[in-house]
Amino acid sequence: MEVEITTQYMVAGEQGVAMSVEPNDFISKWYSMPESVPHITLLANENFKARVLGLMMKIATKVEWEKTDNPMIFQTWDSTMIKILCGVTMIAKPQEVLITVKQTLQCGNQAEHEKGGLVEKMLKHVLDELWSKSDADVGLVKSANPVKMELKPNVKLSKCPQ
Repeated sequence: MEVEITTQYMVAGEQGVAMSVEPNDFISKWYSMPESVPHITLLANENFKARVLGLMMKIATKVEWEKTDNPMIFQTWDSTMIKILCGVTMIAKPQEVLITVKQTLQCGNQAEHEKGGLVEKMLKHVLDELWSKSDADVGLVKSANPVKMELKPNVKLSKCPQ
């Protein structure tokens, strides 16, 4: 199965960088995280985990963006986030991961479970492939083609230090 994913912009903030993902039938069916919006994490900055970028992207959908000298770049009033317009369409090959648990656990008081090590026992059943290897690990897209950008002739690039 292949799914078309469209993005209109990327956001850079203190937490890192992520691209927006436009809703479609596939995403609407599978994405249900109230504290986040569909996005693709590109970079999690040092001291931040990739999961915080969902909240950053949700905030970005509600913020009023101010124009900059470049018509493709916007910023928040306090300059804590910038938004770069970059419409891209990608083809993704989603994979469903089935996790089987051989042992049935009875649920009860959360504090008792945590105290008795139930959380640790349950986490042992999660496949290693589903865990990030470091705080900055955001996954690997194997099916994506490199993006080639061509500048307009005689374009003047900004000389801001990165």
